[in-house]
Amino acid sequence: MRNFFLKLLEASKKPTHILLVERGVKLLQPEFLVIDALKVLEKEYDVEIMACMTCLDYYGIKDRIEVGKIVGMIDIINIMHGSDKVINL
Repeated sequence: MRNFFLKLLEASKKPTHILLVERGVKLLQPEFLVIDALKVLEKEYDVEIMACMTCLDYYGIKDRIEVGKIVGMIDIINIMHGSDKVINL
């Protein structure tokens, strides 16, 4: 997964959003190597990183995330419905 986000930094076209649900929210913790790439995408390329609040609560990590915004699942669904393209990993 880390390599995907590092390559995304090199890509000419960046996503507008990265939406994390289920176990994906764990990537926002400091011990995951992908965190640095996500920070760059958010700060330098204005990529909106959003994490599901219910998922963060389930894993008990809401207070440990270092990047992104905590949102409800309905917010994530609305963004997906309003997008022309959605890539699932």
